[in-house]
Amino acid sequence: MSGLLELFLASTKIWGAHPVEFTGALILGIILGYFLSRLRYQSTIDAQKVHLAVKDESIKLKDAAIASASASAPRTNSGQSSVTSPAAEPIPTQSVPGQPKPSSEDPRFTDINARIVGQTNARITNELMNNRYKFVFNPENGRSKSLTFKANGEIADGRNGNEYKWRVTGGRLEILNDRNEVYSRFFILPDGRLHHTNDPDTQSIKGQYLEPAH
Repeated sequence: MSGLLELFLASTKIWGAHPVEFTGALILGIILGYFLSRLRYQSTIDAQKVHLAVKDESIKLKDAAIASASASAPRTNSGQSSVTSPAAEPIPTQSVPGQPKPSSEDPRFTDINARIVGQTNARITNELMNNRYKFVFNPENGRSKSLTFKANGEIADGRNGNEYKWRVTGGRLEILNDRNEVYSRFFILPDGRLHHTNDPDTQSIKGQYLEPAH
């Protein structure tokens, strides 16, 4: 307490001897403290703005992808997409140990869900037919190869026992092995890349992805 009192008395003496200089130094200190504080928190504010901008852009890309698929997917009289995947087959529902069973689809949304899945199937098929892909099959070390897809459901470049055939069903690309088993499964992103669903019933390395090779 005595130290603070001595400091106060010393400051009072300095202010009494040099009132203009002391007051100017005090005001300058306050202004400098304000700008330093603003500078400290401005980077956080800027980072939040960038984060929000990225989220907004992602939402716009998704909306544009849905709108594009809705406009470009050919329709039949029933309103369903007429584009089907080669080698598309019905897949029996399988229960995965430890996973909850899927609930029944709400009948109110049957038609719209069918349209969305049909449009997604059409978009994936169209992308596969018009692109060569860089397939990163081991994300841990970045190992990759080139993949191309034939219209008859076979894989052309990059074909082996694991990546042997393909089909599009349920809004997903499925890669089949040479035993006709689902080896990997992918969903499409707004920018055209395809990412592994990481479903537990797939046999391949999780985290795989395909990106169009330009």
